[in-house]
Amino acid sequence: MKRASLSVRLLAFLVDLFFLACVSALLFMSGMAGVLVSAGGGRSWADLSTALQAFACILFIFKAFLFLFYFTYLTAGGENTIGKALFGIKVVTRKDGSALSLPRALARAFGYWISAVPLLLGFWMAFLTGGRAAHDFIAGTMVVKEE
Repeated sequence: MKRASLSVRLLAFLVDLFFLACVSALLFMSGMAGVLVSAGGGRSWADLSTALQAFACILFIFKAFLFLFYFTYLTAGGENTIGKALFGIKVVTRKDGSALSLPRALARAFGYWISAVPLLLGFWMAFLTGGRAAHDFIAGTMVVKEE
């Protein structure tokens, strides 16, 4: 198993984030249209403000769920995210190179958030540890080129 380079990993992750941003933008626009349509008909600004606050909370929760679902479901069982498939890389267990179980994939997805806080330090540590970021250490994984 040959490890994937950091530049390929970064590009694959950026493709995945772009895809998630597009889905989030569609959700935002459709949700805002619903809020604005339901707020029509002479409702007050206070009603509109309350509806927007509720929408923002629901959108945040849904985006967090979408992120976890995307990175968990698409890396479990030997599958790939869109970005990883595009660049020919996959996530495997560090121990024996096998496909990720669902709990390990979920731990890795949560690990992305830990890698991002503070100041993306968990991602930067990949430069010092031979290509493994904090989320890889948390889940016991590594990213390799597909054979």
